[in-house]
Amino acid sequence: MGTFFHFTCTFHSPLVNVAVDQINALKPCCGRVLTQVDSNGQPLAPLSSKLRAPDISVYFKTPSFLRTAYDFKKVELSIELRQNDADDPFDDDGESFHRVGDAAKATLAQLFLYATAHFASQFRTHVFSVLVLPTYARLLRWDRNGVIVTEKIDLEHTNIIPQFFGRLQYTTTRIRGLDETIRPAVLTVAQGKAIRKALNVGPKVTLLQVDVAGRTFILPELLSTTRKLDSPFGRQTACFRVYDPVQKKCFFAKDTWRIWTPVQKAEHEILERLLSKGVKHIPILECGGDIDPTGGTHQTISEDFMEMVWSKCAWRATHTYRHYRIVLEELQGHVSECKIIKQVVVVMRDAAEAHAQAYEEVQIVHRDVSEANIMFRQDGDKLEGVLIDWDLCEELGRGYNGGRTGTWYFLAARLMDKDLAPERQDRIDDIESFFHVLVYIATHYTRHQMDPTELFNFVEVYFLQMTIIDGEEYGGMGKTHFFTHRGQRFFQRLQHQPLQDLLRELVEPLAARYDLHPRSNKDRDIAKDGKEEKNPLQTLEDPFWFSKTLTRALERLDGWDKNGELVEQVESLSQCDETEGVQGYCEHQPSAQPTATISKRKRPPGGRVKQDRKSSDRKKQRQGGV
Repeated sequence: MGTFFHFTCTFHSPLVNVAVDQINALKPCCGRVLTQVDSNGQPLAPLSSKLRAPDISVYFKTPSFLRTAYDFKKVELSIELRQNDADDPFDDDGESFHRVGDAAKATLAQLFLYATAHFASQFRTHVFSVLVLPTYARLLRWDRNGVIVTEKIDLEHTNIIPQFFGRLQYTTTRIRGLDETIRPAVLTVAQGKAIRKALNVGPKVTLLQVDVAGRTFILPELLSTTRKLDSPFGRQTACFRVYDPVQKKCFFAKDTWRIWTPVQKAEHEILERLLSKGVKHIPILECGGDIDPTGGTHQTISEDFMEMVWSKCAWRATHTYRHYRIVLEELQGHVSECKIIKQVVVVMRDAAEAHAQAYEEVQIVHRDVSEANIMFRQDGDKLEGVLIDWDLCEELGRGYNGGRTGTWYFLAARLMDKDLAPERQDRIDDIESFFHVLVYIATHYTRHQMDPTELFNFVEVYFLQMTIIDGEEYGGMGKTHFFTHRGQRFFQRLQHQPLQDLLRELVEPLAARYDLHPRSNKDRDIAKDGKEEKNPLQTLEDPFWFSKTLTRALERLDGWDKNGELVEQVESLSQCDETEGVQGYCEHQPSAQPTATISKRKRPPGGRVKQDRKSSDRKKQRQGGV
């Protein structure tokens, strides 16, 4: 029989003797398939050199496995050891399943981190982990919607843990949580060389083949660079280039866990409908679909266990996640990757026109307008803006999806404000998001007169500000203040006159949404020159208002070239300290990073928001108990 545990105890106490004896007793039932590495103290490779690995990492033996190695890309599950019962973050007998206390919180944070690293390092549908305490253990099953935690399992008088490991070695890879639709590519040397050249990856990079809607594509195994080390929960979207060996060309692929509801169509279905109605400036669809149309292991189940009568989970999931992939044409860059400001405005105009056409022709609202979702296709010197990522859109008349969606940086101020929050997110909220993207470009990529401290403070207040009230995320005060003062101080700092004029023209109708004492229609009828003045709010009723305004700005030829090149302001931001305000935000938003760390051409931090006002989608509070 093979040895399962080569166990080195990392703490010393007679209280753990029973646990150690039970662990050693697992040797006979684990056979020659499983092996173990004492990984305590090693770096959390390949994701971090600073974070520490689990106490014990379990592997399936393979010919290439190195017994002394540690690599989360190969780990089957992690085992965390704790010395005292007070370290247990779960309480079977308490009113709440969550135990308070610093020690319990520290354990939960470790388990959370390892599940996150596991998902980030491998293509998985779910992950198992084990928590071992002096006299008992717990099994945990993580998926994209929560974690199912067992009650205490007595280590001395039950054989549940040995049964678990005994069954683990004989079950299928699908039940273990591995994604069977991604596997090593079988290629000739010549094919591999040609594909690596097309994908622009080196000879040491492993090539995989991935199934999408009945077709097979080739992708490089660079998963650790495409997924964020922020949370095991949520959509966990990863984007990468893939190669079609039949057409011999590259495409853009997205792997995500989409929110599955009876009224929510998949993104490829949305694009097919938009394309059929002649909507311009959207990505060209190649193929897409759910990995398993029936759900299977590619659909979350934690939400089902939350509804069990024995569940002690106070939070209830509002939706189910289903694994999904889509392949699109390969686009040339994001809006922030334009070379000059005039190109930015052209790309923004096209994206805004796509948004307006989708509303006019198909009654679809995008609901996630952001810098990352505005891209361009390029033909020589000609750029065409493209609005991508339609998977969170709302089809009007098909039932409201509920909640607010979008990227925190670019959400409309009223969606973030506790007092202003509307019952329904609408088309004009998206128009405001377009405006916030322009402000983002102006602050991060154009010449202005803000010194590093002023720039840092502006970015923190305008884009990052967040307050947690009763577990809900609120903000937007910086944006509201900007609108009520019409952005005058900010505009004076900009050095590109056409962009300044454009923003001034755009701000008035949007600011009217936040006026505390708006003028009456009668007052608006009397203008300084005696002409009738149009109510700014009426301006917003035209779906094409934003794109038309940008078109008029482009027709004004003077001044676009002066100070018109995009110049990154990251160096200025990095001169500032990471203030308490930014770090305080990051504590509540795991996916966020301090603005000062934004590097060349990276998407802004903050992540998407998909939240129901009545039941917040809080990442760190998705536990179910048995």
